[in-house]
Amino acid sequence: MKIKSLIQFCNIFTVFTAFYGVREFLGIFNLCYKLGKDDTDTLLWQVLVQGIEAWGIVICCILFFTLTSRAKRGRIFIVENEKLMMILGGIIIWIGVISYVLINILLIRTLTPSAAFMLCLIGMAFVFFSFIFKIGRKLKEEHELTI
Repeated sequence: MKIKSLIQFCNIFTVFTAFYGVREFLGIFNLCYKLGKDDTDTLLWQVLVQGIEAWGIVICCILFFTLTSRAKRGRIFIVENEKLMMILGGIIIWIGVISYVLINILLIRTLTPSAAFMLCLIGMAFVFFSFIFKIGRKLKEEHELTI
């Protein structure tokens, strides 16, 4: 019963992340419209940075959806989940670092690096949980061998 509520929470979190990603992409379209009116380099770089951050959010959404669908089938502590979290967590960390560097090098005053920090933290959390999944998988294998 508790696992079903946890899966429901994960589904809700996935939908929330998807809506936030769509919101970010709509913000990019708004910036592109402004770019058509005003031809400044800062606005062009702002579109690039927000696009990079939006892709980080989309990757989080894909990861949440994949893990939730595997959890529904009872496939939690498997090597695929561990590797998926490690790889996508690393990608999310790099997306956060790249967006932070672009914001600070290009001195885009309209953007704050908080989204970049959040992407780095989320990526680190995914990498951390991939290690937890590895420990859980090994404990599960040892438990199955002793029975």
